[in-house]
Amino acid sequence: MAEYRVTRAVSKIRAEYEKSPPRSTERTPPVDPPVPADLLNLLCRLGVALVGAGETSARVQTILDKLSKRYGTANIHFMVLPTAVFVRVRTGNDSPSTCSTPASAPCHWTRSTASTG
Repeated sequence: MAEYRVTRAVSKIRAEYEKSPPRSTERTPPVDPPVPADLLNLLCRLGVALVGAGETSARVQTILDKLSKRYGTANIHFMVLPTAVFVRVRTGNDSPSTCSTPASAPCHWTRSTASTG
C-alpha cells in the first residue's frame, strides 16, 4: 500500500513538473557589496579600539562618520555605546548589513532582513 502511494505521488509530481515552464539558464551576475568588507572591518575595529581606549561614545561616532565620508561612502551609519559598536550599511534593496561587537570582542557581520526606518 505504501509503495502505491509513493509511486502515485512521484507520478503526480513528475506530471506537474513537465507542465511547468522551463527554467531560465541565464544567471544573474553577483552583486558587489556597496562598501568593501575591508573598510567595514577597519571602521568596526577602529571604533572598538577607540571605545576601549576610553573615548566618549559621541566622539567615536563622530570620528567614524568623518572617516567613512573620507572614503566616499554615504550609506554607513554608526551607533556607539560604551560596551558595543554598531555599524550599519544600507544597500540598494534596503537590506542592511550590521556589525555589532562588544568592545572586547572581534568584529562579526550579520545580514538583517528586517527593514527599519
